[in-house]
Amino acid sequence: NTANLLGGVTVSRSDGVTLKADELLTDMATGRIESLGPITGDGPFGTLSANSMVMERPSPDAAHTIIFQGNVEVIYLQPGGER
Repeated sequence: NTANLLGGVTVSRSDGVTLKADELLTDMATGRIESLGPITGDGPFGTLSANSMVMERPSPDAAHTIIFQGNVEVIYLQPGGER
């Protein structure tokens, strides 16, 4: 139960966080998502970029853990800050 998403993939959350990658590999059974190349993101927190990302859930009732790897850059905005 996997899906390989290609060509400008955007994942958005209801809180305004958006992640973008050229390609994501998803495992529908476990909820694991892996970027197969660079990834960028933005939201109320600021912006981020990295060479890759893995998002997985350690157990079915746990929250997802997101790990960004390689040349990770985060520009954090303080609450009420401007971009």
